[in-house]
Amino acid sequence: MWKPAAAVATVMLLLPLSSCATEDEAARLPSAEVELLRDGLGITHVHAKTERDAFYGAGYAMARDRLFQMELVRRQALGRSAELFGERARRADIGARTFGFARLGAQDDARGRAERPDDMAALDAWVAGVNQRIEEVSLGRAPRPYGLRPTELDFVPEPWKASDATAIGKLLAFGLSNSLDAEILATALLNLAPELMKTVPIFQPAFDDVHPMLPASGPVRAKAPIVPVRASRAAPAPLPNGFMRGPRAWPDRPMGSNNWGVTAAMSSNGRPILAGDPHQPLTSPTRLYPIAIHADSGLSVFGFSFVGTPAVELGHTEHVGWTATTSFADVMDMWDVTTSPDETELTLGDGTHPIRHRKETLLVRGGGPVGSGDREEIDVAEVPGYGVLLPEVVLPLPRSFLVKGNAVLFQWTGFRPTLELSAFLGMDRAKTVGDFEEAANLLSVGAQNFLAADREHLLYHVRAAVPDRGAPGTHPMPWRILPGSDRE
Repeated sequence: MWKPAAAVATVMLLLPLSSCATEDEAARLPSAEVELLRDGLGITHVHAKTERDAFYGAGYAMARDRLFQMELVRRQALGRSAELFGERARRADIGARTFGFARLGAQDDARGRAERPDDMAALDAWVAGVNQRIEEVSLGRAPRPYGLRPTELDFVPEPWKASDATAIGKLLAFGLSNSLDAEILATALLNLAPELMKTVPIFQPAFDDVHPMLPASGPVRAKAPIVPVRASRAAPAPLPNGFMRGPRAWPDRPMGSNNWGVTAAMSSNGRPILAGDPHQPLTSPTRLYPIAIHADSGLSVFGFSFVGTPAVELGHTEHVGWTATTSFADVMDMWDVTTSPDETELTLGDGTHPIRHRKETLLVRGGGPVGSGDREEIDVAEVPGYGVLLPEVVLPLPRSFLVKGNAVLFQWTGFRPTLELSAFLGMDRAKTVGDFEEAANLLSVGAQNFLAADREHLLYHVRAAVPDRGAPGTHPMPWRILPGSDRE
């Protein structure tokens, strides 16, 4: 086990609860003393005897440092931001309710409990740590953090549930695989300004200054001199006036992240080298939370968790390190469709399908305190097996710019129970790149390129569930809204 790189600044002990005859001994958290060391860089190192206790400490530490931010991202996933920010968050809440992140999180939680109970025990322990801190704040034993104080929003968050964290995981996976805006832009350009398609880069990864480095001897040989590779691009033409709706800007530059690795055999000191820049959005505070989690039972991981989730998603154990970028896999599709006048069914190329409606209630805060405001009932329309109908309010452009019908049908491979949490917890326990690959194989959504290394091997691994659309040469390319009447 390594020690904090900088001098320890503060130490906190989380002590087990006193014995209680009515409390199940096995369920008590923490079961033994948990030590939280904050080093000179402000990073918390959790030390515990068991994995459950370690995750309890990790949940407590994140809530101690980022409780307000955790609350914001939870409300973003559950579609409850308008309860804090009123009308300006209403549109985002409608989107979250339409995509159903809360329901998807509950489904992921249920699948995990059925198939991966040890992982869910770690999640439950982490949630218990979060709720311990919330209870301390609620009882006045700890100060309210920024954002929650009486001079600000003036509220204490509700206790967390395990499904809150898995809903956030689904929200993050949606963001990592999101092509919705790009496909809408491509459709609008084809409909309104097709000449711009030649110059506007839509979701185009960058491949500038690529320098392949090959071994001096061995099975790999360069057939030609290696020279820098630079992609050429024409300057993008300006978009028409009034093309945008809302404050968002379309991507007008190449997009991408980067990984870089050297095997142990190719490094000067016989140790592998990894570097990665995931290009996550720049926020304050950052959406990543640095933490080290150690348990005497074997867990020892250091790196970055996404705020609101328990696992270290980018980092290293004592044996394996890894980083990741987005793979740009196309895992979303949209179709131009027409619904019946009573909106109970729609017709696709393969026949007529029922539309199932569910009601969702938003609380939109006005000028009063948190918890007050106007209640608004919204309609979410689903086509079982085919996706959801996108309400016009969540589209960045008027629907008339995009489709001939009266609705846009949206499908995503994440609209089903998946095991992303178990995948990342498996990475946190990895002792070889083989262990890492086995964990990464549990991923279905949030398409990513992973680069992982141990002392012996360097692994490049891509994992994502991609729709089976048939042979690419037999159907229209799915990077735009497609006609739902086309059977192919």
